[in-house]
Amino acid sequence: MSITLRPYVEDIEEVIASYNRIRVYRDTDPEGSFDQLAATITLVADQENYEATDSSGTPSHWYRNVYYDTVSGSESQPSPPYRTTGLTLEQLCIETARRAGFGFDGVCTQAGSATALFDDELRDQGVDERFLVAGWILRPDAEAVDRVRRIHDFDPDTGALTPVRDWQSPPTDTERYQVFMAFPPIRQRGVAYSWADAVSDGLNMVTYEDEINLGPGDGIARRFDLATHLGYLTREDLFSVITRTTDSDGVNHDRDESKRGRFWDPVTNGRGTLAIQLSRAPSDEETVLLIARRRYDRLYQPDDVTECPFDVARAAALVHAYGQLEREQPKKYGRELAQAWAEYQGVLTGIPANVVRGAG
Repeated sequence: MSITLRPYVEDIEEVIASYNRIRVYRDTDPEGSFDQLAATITLVADQENYEATDSSGTPSHWYRNVYYDTVSGSESQPSPPYRTTGLTLEQLCIETARRAGFGFDGVCTQAGSATALFDDELRDQGVDERFLVAGWILRPDAEAVDRVRRIHDFDPDTGALTPVRDWQSPPTDTERYQVFMAFPPIRQRGVAYSWADAVSDGLNMVTYEDEINLGPGDGIARRFDLATHLGYLTREDLFSVITRTTDSDGVNHDRDESKRGRFWDPVTNGRGTLAIQLSRAPSDEETVLLIARRRYDRLYQPDDVTECPFDVARAAALVHAYGQLEREQPKKYGRELAQAWAEYQGVLTGIPANVVRGAG
């Protein structure tokens, strides 16, 4: 088995100024030591999407990416561990917040205390005690009681962030952390919205075509019940019905029922019911497949995974983040909301958000 890796580099111009390769590390445990894979990926100017193959990888493997420079030998901090089966809620929250300029991730440069998290890089960025105040610290690898804290103040001399409420277990040296502004990373008591809400709302806005196997025919039944799919399907979501036969060589042959004189119709028989009915019963050699429009499921836990493409998921989340900000502060984020919508439509159609089609 092999696994295809698709690293994404958001700030390619900034990254390529210091590094020229991507290194990939792999482990079976997200808390493991991670061994470097032999292959590296060469960074290319103006290219954000990359691809590589782990020839011995499996779905159970976890990966981390780092940027590496072959001349100086320098290496960046590793990315959060991820699986290639999809994007996690944690990844999408920080990437969406970073894209909007409302978040970043970092690594502690020394052990902290119950009242302080230390990062030397913050000393170069924070000019006074108000730096990042009212933001939120997320410690992804901490226990649940220590995972999220509001930021109380900052010490520009030491690079220390102080939480409003003490941690039970202090941050450790090299522990990764994330900072979020505007909203907390996950829903907090008394706070109306979070970055996790923006991601989930965004995913639930994105539709895709799905193939639903309704099982084989029997030459008698013409109606196929969709009761088990009512949580995400309505009449308007049903596109077409396909019957599939498989020949002696194992090759599938699909036929669109609406194009061969065998019509189908959605049927409801009271509230909470939905079925499709074919004009002629499929034989026991035919498998019935429904092509329907679905929405990506919401994510609730940090390690919940979506198969939604990264660019689409992030752009959709940005629409909802700026939409919430505009509701909270009318007329302040209207421009950003419009740009987010343009970006979302752009990634759906493959047109960059900054490209405007003028009249000919």
